[in-house]
Amino acid sequence: MVRNFVYVGLFSFMVQVGFSPVMAARPFATDDAGTVTQGTFELETGCDFWKDAAAAGIGLKHGVTDRMDVGIGFGYKPLPDAERGFEGAEIGLKFGLIPDLFALSASGSFGDKAYGINGILSKGFGPVGCDLNLGMTATVDTNDADLTYGLCCHFDGEKFCAGAEIGGTHEGLDLWQAGCNFCLCDWCTVDAGINGNFEKEMTLSATAGLTFAFPVIKTDEKKGE
Repeated sequence: MVRNFVYVGLFSFMVQVGFSPVMAARPFATDDAGTVTQGTFELETGCDFWKDAAAAGIGLKHGVTDRMDVGIGFGYKPLPDAERGFEGAEIGLKFGLIPDLFALSASGSFGDKAYGINGILSKGFGPVGCDLNLGMTATVDTNDADLTYGLCCHFDGEKFCAGAEIGGTHEGLDLWQAGCNFCLCDWCTVDAGINGNFEKEMTLSATAGLTFAFPVIKTDEKKGE
């Protein structure tokens, strides 16, 4: 999928290989086959930072049905000064063909007219889980297209998840990351991670964020209060 939030560290990788910040669960770029609970929202905020570079993003997802969610997001890059500014919005959707096991997602970026599709396979082995992504990204009016992939292995505790992932395109590996998230309460999760590339002179970046979950208050429920 198209990852077009912001452009340092992890976010830069997502632009290149097509994983959507609108769909994947922070801090990981590799998506899982689960969808947002029907009738609820998830608001994700995050930032990447390292030395003289920084970027931030925000995304909102909504569970439309018990198998499908939709999302929208955008990013802002404050540093370096020469690249400061907002980036084009991204929209995405995910449909669980086999709930929590296999899903398909699609996304598009208004900024660079890039679009992507992604197949997602998730499998658990007790407290250990693995997520595998395989997809393709393309840019309108060009012949540019990339095959993309990602693999994330994680350990799921009662209130936390810790894991590591790698990802790239058909041209080679582009990213590694180690990260974790911790559930502070039923509606708030905090996350952090560190990531880098596979270049000879490795570029590192730290990432941190918050995810908020909240239900939809239906009109008929308001009347009944």
